[in-house]
Amino acid sequence: MYMLFLLAILMVGPPMISLLLYERLKSQSYSNLKRLALLLVFSFFINMGVYAAMWLRGWEYHSWTLDGTSSMTHISFVVKYMALSLVFAIVIPFVASLVSAKSRIKHDSKGDD
Repeated sequence: MYMLFLLAILMVGPPMISLLLYERLKSQSYSNLKRLALLLVFSFFINMGVYAAMWLRGWEYHSWTLDGTSSMTHISFVVKYMALSLVFAIVIPFVASLVSAKSRIKHDSKGDD
């Protein structure tokens, strides 16, 4: 049960932070369906970023087990994973906001021709 609770916090917490930060940056409030879609997108990018960093850093192999013997339940892994997740949770909304702003500017400038 502890493993499932920990997994839920690690997988949903940082994307929620990203979603709230993204809404603040855009000064908009989205519908529930769009929030769910953004939550899934942020979750994907945060976790892929963390896994890429783990792979580049060469952290030891971690296996997923639900019986409590997994290396994923060690506090050292959880702290590393959570720290990286929070970094990505803050960086990704800024990058997404910049990309959407640049694409909007490029799109608007094409309409002026």
